[in-house]
Amino acid sequence: MERAFGLERLIFFSDAVFAIAITLLAIELRVPEIVETANDAIASQTLWLAIAAEWPRLLAFALSFYIIGAFWIAHHRYFRYIKSYDEGLIRLNLVWLFFVVLLSFTTAILGEYGNLQIAIVLYALNLICAGLAGEALWYHATHARRLVDAALDGRFIRRLQARTLTMLLASLIVIGLTFFIDDYASFGWLLIFVFQGLVERHYRRAGMFK
Repeated sequence: MERAFGLERLIFFSDAVFAIAITLLAIELRVPEIVETANDAIASQTLWLAIAAEWPRLLAFALSFYIIGAFWIAHHRYFRYIKSYDEGLIRLNLVWLFFVVLLSFTTAILGEYGNLQIAIVLYALNLICAGLAGEALWYHATHARRLVDAALDGRFIRRLQARTLTMLLASLIVIGLTFFIDDYASFGWLLIFVFQGLVERHYRRAGMFK
């Protein structure tokens, strides 16, 4: 019971950090300032144009919201099958959460300077580090069935890893795109949705969707 309570504390703490990370994303969104005018039609048009001008920040917010949500889903799925914990799992969990929270900072940079290569690369590296930390945690828990049920299917273990790997692959491609089309390289993040859809489709056909 003591170990079960300790594992619950780890999960509750992680859920709180994920929630804070998403909240920090919203803090970076700013309400546009417009010149006051007595003409409501002109004011509405000016406000609409000001909001439209904020599309890079809104796009960065939406992307990071989805990604943090995807990491939280992965974390939730992992801990459905992790039955125990050790110091290594706790440390790897903290590393994963560190890079998740750091996304609020790199998202702000991407939203402000998304046309610059360094901004895109920093964001991509943040995603890669977060993805690798999650992979390391899952590997630590499942290697030799250290912290999971000994009967857990190996193919299912790899299936859970595959969704996170799609983010790593998309990030590497986006980094490569910055050397050729840095102004539009950010659209490469759409590959995350394409790759994850393909992974899910493959495992559904294999009868391993859960």
